[in-house]
Amino acid sequence: MSDMTLDQPNSVNVAPAGGMTADLVVIGAGGAGLPAAITAQEHGLDRVVVLEKRPLVGGNAGMSGGFLFSVQSRSQREAGLGNSPDTVFRDTMAYHHYDGVDPRLVRLWVDEADETVNWLEDRGIGYRPMTGVDLGVEPSGWSNHPGSFQRVMEELSKHFTAKGGQILTRAAAAEIIGSPDTGVSAVVADTRDGRITIQTPRVVLATGGFTGNVELLHEKFPGVYDEDVYWTDTKRLAGDGIALAGAVGADTGGRSFLIKENCYSFKTKKNKPNRAGMEPRCLWVNARGDRFLDESLGRVNATTNALIVQPGMAGFALFDDDLVQYVIEQPDPFAGEARPGEEDPGTWIAGGYRTTLRDTLADPANKDWCVSANDWSEIAHWIGADPEALGATVQEYNGYCDAGRDALWAKDPEHLVPLRKPPFYALRFRPLMIDTAGPLRIDQHLRVLDPQSRPIPGLFGAGSVVGGWIGLDEHRFGTPLSWAISSGRIAGIRAATG
Repeated sequence: MSDMTLDQPNSVNVAPAGGMTADLVVIGAGGAGLPAAITAQEHGLDRVVVLEKRPLVGGNAGMSGGFLFSVQSRSQREAGLGNSPDTVFRDTMAYHHYDGVDPRLVRLWVDEADETVNWLEDRGIGYRPMTGVDLGVEPSGWSNHPGSFQRVMEELSKHFTAKGGQILTRAAAAEIIGSPDTGVSAVVADTRDGRITIQTPRVVLATGGFTGNVELLHEKFPGVYDEDVYWTDTKRLAGDGIALAGAVGADTGGRSFLIKENCYSFKTKKNKPNRAGMEPRCLWVNARGDRFLDESLGRVNATTNALIVQPGMAGFALFDDDLVQYVIEQPDPFAGEARPGEEDPGTWIAGGYRTTLRDTLADPANKDWCVSANDWSEIAHWIGADPEALGATVQEYNGYCDAGRDALWAKDPEHLVPLRKPPFYALRFRPLMIDTAGPLRIDQHLRVLDPQSRPIPGLFGAGSVVGGWIGLDEHRFGTPLSWAISSGRIAGIRAATG
């Protein structure tokens, strides 16, 4: 991103008193909304207005590190990586058991993923193949820590406003005027200067998920969501787009899914080894002291389903001192805390951590999340497990390590390391809420559907407010951001070209 100037504030326009007219109104200036606005401009719509209820653009896309799912992007092909889109499509449908996903939307996402990467690269945003993965790309030439994609969102907003687009921040859409029969005719918005009405024949809904709507989370995900357990670093969105679409006749009863990840510790990202439990050589147990998963699979998002059925939806990663020393000597920024280049680099240095994992796990100030002890019985008491039960689990696991074969979970022998050297350590972890998907329904042209599956004229949906592109679990790393940008791009094109 060498040609990006990122220190300037976002360029926005003050809403005129009373009202205005637009060719298109995009509701939401996030990962789907800004691409929709830009592509609509590029395909002939001159008067495009973006409404963003928050003070800044970016949405939850700005919270990401910029990793994207892709199949055969330019950089992947140059590296001899990638796969057939048809193979990826078949694999994805089978992964979801053909349940909760619309094949036409999955096909759209797979087919457009590479063009999304190219689209960003053409705007000076560098990417390279994701390390160790055949499908997907990661930032090149810019930081990839959580929150770094906000810079990209700011740059996209500059592209849009430089070509005459208008972004109204602190402008909350209050109503979409229209019906399934007549289509969209206007959007009513509450701005910092009062209520305005924007006459428009087209609207793209890109309001994001409902990670901040506790009542709706419980309604959609009974027995899965618990606000006292899940942590999230997303912006707590209320799901405004659902009610807006419902009032104009859209079907709001479609399937919804909770996008989640495994193994997250602490309640802050500052200087904490939030993902240290993902060290594949540690041992995972639940509050009863029972092992419940192959620990090397922690980065597979579907394994979160094994975590949320444990007592208290909690797991405990166990280490001995040798393993902790190994982590210190070979730090993994993904499993640790701060990344190089962050505004507050915290404890990260090139040779490891100034405040090491050992220091963090042994710090009494962190007693709600971790503990150190000279024997496993003390660890068991902290977990709340029967010491004999935990001792038996550790003994069984060490036996598997000695034998070089995990007779229970078939963990890769490379990761089988016995835990015998005190002090011993335990780190509590829980699920992380990434986003929600749905419940609005769309067709392959990104048109929002009514309960009879008829498209509402002029109303398009993109990003997390719609469903059908993902099922129970995230199959490919980088899917949510890839879908947001891809669906936003296509919604903008469809809105412009009909």
